[in-house]
Amino acid sequence: MVRTVKHLTLIFFCLLCFTLGATQVHAQTTVIGDPNPELMKTLQKRYETLDGFRADFTQILVNTSSGDTQERTGVIAFKKPDLIRWETVAPEKELLMVGQDFVWDYYPEEGTLYKYDVEELLNSKTMLRFISGKASLEEDFFVTQIADPEAQDLVKLDLVPKMPEPGLVQAFVWVEPKEALFKKITLLDFYGNENTVIFDKLELDPTFKKDEFQFTPPPDAEVFDNTGAPQGAPLPQETPLTQ
Repeated sequence: MVRTVKHLTLIFFCLLCFTLGATQVHAQTTVIGDPNPELMKTLQKRYETLDGFRADFTQILVNTSSGDTQERTGVIAFKKPDLIRWETVAPEKELLMVGQDFVWDYYPEEGTLYKYDVEELLNSKTMLRFISGKASLEEDFFVTQIADPEAQDLVKLDLVPKMPEPGLVQAFVWVEPKEALFKKITLLDFYGNENTVIFDKLELDPTFKKDEFQFTPPPDAEVFDNTGAPQGAPLPQETPLTQ
């Protein structure tokens, strides 16, 4: 089995294919129009000024080519400026730790550990870039509000990147307008794979444990060091493309 990790991008892609893929997704939605400018301003400010948060998450990964769906649950914690602890508890334990210098992705049941440069993660349009407030909605995306009968009191926004990447050609976000918080995010990659994260029990600016964002590699772990990789070298993925 080829281990696939879920958080960065792999290859460059054809703009024509992106346009066709985006059109297909748009055909399934009902466009309302431009989003409320005050909501956009408040939402951006919320994530720019937020010092940190902790939340339970449910992540749903859909592989379009195979039709396989995988659901993961866990807890995520974020502390400004770039500290992230993404801990999956089911179905397989995984700890993704974004520190000041490196990203550690640890699979305790396998005893394997992957190490990456932190710049690769936060400079790409990944799920964690959204969550950490690094992505600017209006500067980085063409934003349209769309109807969603199942959204209840949430506002659903369609985001098309102005500079798309293989790991993100389109995104949908569901926003709680009064609190100006993301409740659900779906990212689509070049291949049409979906990466959805739903947040629950969101706690803003919590008190973090002293060692919550610290990671010491276990002495018996098999380490795959991907730091200092040349430009264009394989990087971890937003969604599972190989098994």
